[in-house]
Amino acid sequence: MSKNIRAAAFVSLMRIDGGGKYSNIELDAAIKRWNLEGSDRALFTTLVYGVIERKLTLDYQINRFTSRDIDDDVRCVLRIAFYSILFLDRIPDHAAAYEAVELCKNRCRRGMASASLVNAVIRSLLRDGSRIIYPEREKDEIRYLSVRYSLPAWLCELWTKSYGKRAEEIMSSLTGTARTDIAVNTLRADVSYVADELNSSGCSASAIPNTVRGVTIASGAPIAELLEQYGGLFYVQDASSQRAAAALGAQPGENILDACAAPGGKSFHIALDMNNDGSIISCDLHKNKLSLIERTAASLGIDIIKTREQNGAEHISEWDEHFDRVICDVPCSGLGVIAKKPDLRYKSPNDIGRLPEIQLAIAENCSKYVKNGGILLYSTCTLNNTENEANVRALLERCPQFTLSEEKTFFPDSDGCDGFYYAKLIKNIQ
Repeated sequence: MSKNIRAAAFVSLMRIDGGGKYSNIELDAAIKRWNLEGSDRALFTTLVYGVIERKLTLDYQINRFTSRDIDDDVRCVLRIAFYSILFLDRIPDHAAAYEAVELCKNRCRRGMASASLVNAVIRSLLRDGSRIIYPEREKDEIRYLSVRYSLPAWLCELWTKSYGKRAEEIMSSLTGTARTDIAVNTLRADVSYVADELNSSGCSASAIPNTVRGVTIASGAPIAELLEQYGGLFYVQDASSQRAAAALGAQPGENILDACAAPGGKSFHIALDMNNDGSIISCDLHKNKLSLIERTAASLGIDIIKTREQNGAEHISEWDEHFDRVICDVPCSGLGVIAKKPDLRYKSPNDIGRLPEIQLAIAENCSKYVKNGGILLYSTCTLNNTENEANVRALLERCPQFTLSEEKTFFPDSDGCDGFYYAKLIKNIQ
């Protein structure tokens, strides 16, 4: 492996871990900054996402061989080296050790002193047989799960209480490179045509069962390049999100509100279900996100979507009983998409404490916009009863004019997609 790949990974990890950068945004920028292509690009992505994904596991292994306080830059070098040795087969151990020492010399604040420590720690790991050790499960189940699957203890406890023995299967399914799902623009092509085109481009693509227009692409495909090459034939949307949007049951000619629309996948899916006939208002709290929806809609040839900067919890009286269907894909903790966004693993309970209150306020407000006999769809990309089932029960108590028609949770271990939840509510005719 060339030195620049490891240096690129180091720089990006420091930006993500210490600088607060989002991993997906940093990766895209770094690939352009370092001009990475082909196998270099693939290895860079593997190192960055792999270290983020396994951070708690890696730190536990590192701490086995040193009790010293380690500077952040040195720990980053060690995480890269330990990940390479413990989880990758393509990099020889001696090469990983050598490159780590060189990286310390060139990139760490303390230079040679840091390099000596890194060399000693890595040699200790190699002498130990490059084994991965976990806490004793019998003594502390939650700590074992936390280190084994690199998830915070509070999340392991939450899922264990919610899902019992199945919790570990969910945790296990979140590790490894996630596939990418797309939705075909059925205004211009069908699923089989797009799948054939992608396969002819060297991607392994196939139709997703139980979706109207879903295609899955094997991990590692250059999605940005494919979107540019096949502009307007598809957009990125996970199968779970596609199934939730389909549950809304949008029909041509209807008037629909997407209350929390960015980045727009559900709005596009709904527009295609309507055959681009009707009206969709796509709202978001952040104005800068609306331009992305507008650009993508234009590239797809969808012209029934109008965007609006709007807080979903703030009431607009002229919208009362105005829409045939309303979808509230509320802001959530994102615990269902950890496989695609590994930095979400390390959220604190404090980060999500107020979310249920915000979600319920949005849903209750938007319920007022639904016509008699209309549909309200509540959805999240999380696996958390407080944000999902409990919130919907609270909504039904506050809004007795609605009846729960359908409720579904998708699990990454069994459904092969993001963790996702939706509830379909029907407004009774008054």
